Amino acid sequence: MNVANTARLLGVSLHGQAICTALLMILCALLALHLATALRHANKTKAMQEADTGEQDSCPPQPNMEALPEAPAIETAYSDASRIVYGSYDRSFRARLLLADGTLKARYAALANQLLGYRNVRCRISWAYASFTCGRRTVAKIAIKGKTLCLHLPLDPAAYVNTKYNAIDVSAVKKYAAVPTRLKVRSPRSFNYAQALIARTADGMALLHGRDGGLTAADFPFTPFSTLLARGLIRLRTKGGAPLEEGYTLIWAGFERREHVPAVEAKAVAEERIALPEGAMPPPPQDNLHKHSRRTGRKYIVNLDALSAVFSAGERADLTSMRERRLLPAKATAVKVLARGILNKPLTVIADDYSADAIKMILLAGGEALFPAISES
Repeated sequence: MNVANTARLLGVSLHGQAICTALLMILCALLALHLATALRHANKTKAMQEADTGEQDSCPPQPNMEALPEAPAIETAYSDASRIVYGSYDRSFRARLLLADGTLKARYAALANQLLGYRNVRCRISWAYASFTCGRRTVAKIAIKGKTLCLHLPLDPAAYVNTKYNAIDVSAVKKYAAVPTRLKVRSPRSFNYAQALIARTADGMALLHGRDGGLTAADFPFTPFSTLLARGLIRLRTKGGAPLEEGYTLIWAGFERREHVPAVEAKAVAEERIALPEGAMPPPPQDNLHKHSRRTGRKYIVNLDALSAVFSAGERADLTSMRERRLLPAKATAVKVLARGILNKPLTVIADDYSADAIKMILLAGGEALFPAISES
């Protein structure tokens, strides 16, 4: 049906056919624009869903994960379990503050200045928190949990839990019994609430205003992890207090070992929990302490779910063994390991490069991520 017929059916005069034609063209253009927008949105959604499943492989096909046998328990993966020590790093309040970002440092300085601005209020920093006291009365305690500043005040938790303050009752924790109301300070709004509750606490304790504390974020300069460890502000704790004697292997530091580590879980692991921030690789074994070199040439990609499919717990996954198990072509001279799927066993992985999430997955599963020695091919 042409435009003239359409116009006649609609009761439009010949004089209005030009207007009708223009309207139809505009409608067609709007429809085409709508379809193009919907297509772009669908492509974007698909890309985001693929990204959520972990990093994708770009070369050799991977084994079928559905046919895999059940992985052995991690506890039975080592031939001499009595020579393995489990440990983690215990960060003091000072260490957490020095490693924190500028925003957290600025908020801590502002809250500390407000508290120290009251007469006779003093600050004492212990291993776990900063305590603000006036005589024998505790005015506040400030701790750092992960990347969140936590203010504890001697207020009745019942008046602030399930309110706009979103406070938490920590009265059951012995060290916070005197300051049972916890407020997490992680946004401008919660920071304003924290200042308001400090003022309310001071009024209730009849504290008088004095001189400002004068602290700034610059008073807490970033300090490398290794320096804090050497200064004793970070301690290495071992499970059960087992000593790190010669011949023992520390296979877990900073993470709780998991039997199944999904890529999405590795992405969510907080950066501050990485055991070795200045070089996330664990120290190599004694026979691999000599100079190592990353091989040149094209780096072929292998995903961790593929390694988990063809290697047993505790095995060494290097370039040669990956080629033997057909994860890499025979001509491959370098390999990069990416995070995808699930890693359900500890492996000693030796590769030329890793993604950050791949390192986290390997460490979470109780394995090691190493670079090849210069003599390896």
